[in-house]
Amino acid sequence: MGVSVAAAVEMSIMWLERVRRALGLGARVWMVLVAGAGIAVAQGGQADHRPAEVEPRALTVSVASLQVSPKARQHYERALAAHRSHAGEQCERELAKALEISPNYAEAYMLRGSRAIDAHNYEAALQDALRVQQLNPGLPWLSILFVEYYNGVHRYRDALQILENLHGPEADSWQGRYERAFSEVGLGDSEAALHWSDLALAAAPANFRQAHLLRAYALELAHRWSEAAPEIEIYLAAPGSQTNRAEVLAALADTRRKALEQEEPNIASR
Repeated sequence: MGVSVAAAVEMSIMWLERVRRALGLGARVWMVLVAGAGIAVAQGGQADHRPAEVEPRALTVSVASLQVSPKARQHYERALAAHRSHAGEQCERELAKALEISPNYAEAYMLRGSRAIDAHNYEAALQDALRVQQLNPGLPWLSILFVEYYNGVHRYRDALQILENLHGPEADSWQGRYERAFSEVGLGDSEAALHWSDLALAAAPANFRQAHLLRAYALELAHRWSEAAPEIEIYLAAPGSQTNRAEVLAALADTRRKALEQEEPNIASR
């Protein structure tokens, strides 16, 4: 059973900030050029930016895409390669050149929006997502980009409404499951968070260690501290730089402490 809203806020808000900083790195490189789209309805009187409904597997190439010059495509391909190799400045330069040549290049806005999500620049990401929606509403992964925006600004129910209405490859993607788990953690639903984080972990690429960290936060939400600690350890053991390493180490120490506190009453009752 999910914890109360008050308890969820107390237990998870700081975790969510830590996990968003960690989990934002690396997931979006997988979101480019795969088929799918989604829908959702408005919520709570807030501005609704979600993608309009399109027929699944009936997407066509937009007029704007056909107008992209070969030179702009070359710069976009270079930007994508730089993004995959974590050469951020080069990626930004190549994207700027692509958009200067072809201002209606939807895929370039999509990649730039994905990078803005990674940098937690959510308003810039939203503007790029809206531009993509205008140019090519059926562009693959646009729905997931909106979901990431809503999760990033803590509008978890908006994110869930999109995720629940996905169809096509996005609906079955590990990225969708990953964002669904994040939304459920944000809403404090421990059962749903455990379910979706388990699915995301099973489907994500083996080298995407951020899925382990998200799983750890879902386990912590359910007070399963002793199970959460090994997931954090797997994340910390991953190769490559970790700008949030000190923060995650502190979280691991706190998780281990709570696991011990949880075990002591169990030992005393035997």
